[in-house]
Order: sequence, then structure tokens, then C-alpha cells
Amino acid sequence: KENFDGSLVYLAAAQSISSRAADTTVGLWDADELVCVRTFSRCTHPVLGLNFSYDGQMLVTASEDPHVNLTFVDTGDVV
Repeated sequence: KENFDGSLVYLAAAQSISSRAADTTVGLWDADELVCVRTFSRCTHPVLGLNFSYDGQMLVTASEDPHVNLTFVDTGDVV
């Protein structure tokens, strides 16, 4: 069973969906196939918000800690 709280962001240009979960992870989903293609777990607290950058190349996440994480969607590398 997945620990999922229903928070989603859709990026039409890339056919991608990003989701946040109560267990501090963020998932990147293929919108056509409905499969998780990558999981990001760099947050130490539950993720409160997420969004794609304007060009869709980065995923921005904010958690209960005082940090904002910027992650490249293609590689998973953190800025």
C-alpha cells in the first residue's frame, strides 16, 4: 500500500505527473502509462508543496523544514 495523500501536479508538455506523499517522498509519473518512473526522497520532513519549473526541467519541493529543493527531472540531481 502506498502512503499517498493526493497532492498532484501535471506537466502537459512532458506528459508527466508529480506527486507528494506523507512519507517525505516525491514521485514522478508517466501520465500516458500511469507508472512511476522516478522517486525523489531527499526531504527529511513531509513535503508540503511541489511544482514544476516553467520549462519543466526542474521539480521544486518544499517541506516542513526551512529548505526548498530544486531537482532536475531527467537526472534526479539536486541543485
